[in-house]
Amino acid sequence: MPTEYDIIFEGGSKPGDGMRVTRVTSGAVEMLVQVNPAKWSKLTAKPKTVVVVPVPIEPPPVVIVPPPVIVPPAPVAGITPAQLAAALTVASGGAVLMLSGGEYTIPRSLKFATAVTLKSADPANPAKFKTLSLNGTEGLTFDGIVFEYTFKVGDPEHINVFEVISSKRVTFNNCQILGSGDAGGIGWGRGLYVYQSEDIVVNKTKISKFLRGMVVSNSNRVKIVDNEFVAMRSDGMDIIQTNDVLIENNYIHDFKSLVGSGDHPDAIQFWTNGCTKASTNITIRGNRLEVGQGSYFQSIFMRNEEVDTGRQTFDVMAYENILIENNSIKASHLHGITVGATKGMIVRNNTLIATPLSTSDPVNVESLATFNAQHSVWIPRINTSPTTTGAVIEGNIFGGAPWHTGSRIN
Repeated sequence: MPTEYDIIFEGGSKPGDGMRVTRVTSGAVEMLVQVNPAKWSKLTAKPKTVVVVPVPIEPPPVVIVPPPVIVPPAPVAGITPAQLAAALTVASGGAVLMLSGGEYTIPRSLKFATAVTLKSADPANPAKFKTLSLNGTEGLTFDGIVFEYTFKVGDPEHINVFEVISSKRVTFNNCQILGSGDAGGIGWGRGLYVYQSEDIVVNKTKISKFLRGMVVSNSNRVKIVDNEFVAMRSDGMDIIQTNDVLIENNYIHDFKSLVGSGDHPDAIQFWTNGCTKASTNITIRGNRLEVGQGSYFQSIFMRNEEVDTGRQTFDVMAYENILIENNSIKASHLHGITVGATKGMIVRNNTLIATPLSTSDPVNVESLATFNAQHSVWIPRINTSPTTTGAVIEGNIFGGAPWHTGSRIN
């Protein structure tokens, strides 16, 4: 573009008619201008100083790209026992395989980034498993499946009937885990055995007629919610050396114990015997524990054997962070809620009511012959260890807390 100049006259002279360029220098033009016939004046033309004002540049519009909508695969219907293994090899994460009635088996180790669900197509004719032995499985859900054990002569008393070992993200939802009992109809074996596993969920499932309904050991993040445990010979559930446990809204009732077995039945039991560390971060909430017409049981029993016997110190082996709240216990044994050496415990808003034992149960008849029906052994209580620290016991309805000192009891 052409250069614009400011015209500067020396001495205030005004230009006349004559003009002659005498020299051009960098950035200026010098001229002689005739002011009158007798006088010339020098004129310098310099470029104008142009201030460039930058024009703001608008940023490009921000385009928000919505996340992709992930549509789970459509359920695969009509799978038969003969087809399941092949269907699992091609199943993508999130798939639901609808199983026809029949008896199924699956491989020990299956891995899915997003859980694959095995679901009974017809609740009136459910898919069944007679055995289950998962080892190294990740991302598997059973929904509406029946797991059915049939006792065989020679089966060990503590047989692990249905196993989940070294596995992650395994869920049992709306299932039935059923024992047949021994030759006399008394519970046999461990119904569901979980070992060294993570993120295990048992939800809305019925577990019945085993020696022990469920055993969880050396595991992390376990949820046992909205289930029914019934007709156990010994324990509803046993939890050992396991962290982050939620036991909530379960109905545990009407056990069927064995005369002369030496069992001490427990609805919910934790222990440290033989362990290298204690269970921690435990919530037991909103459960109904009722002896009903069955054999007596200890309700919530958490002895800390390693500390009690002096094999381990309190600092090494104490339970930690226990919350027991809003449970309803109708039972006939002094161990209503019993918790051994613990760091940090809240027991609140629980109701413990003594209920008469059924005399139609042989185990009860045997026990009543030793302790009459009026004996204090039949009154459920809250019992805690004198070594426990940071305990709060408040808002409970029960008969007393005779074993504890050094904590706040309201």
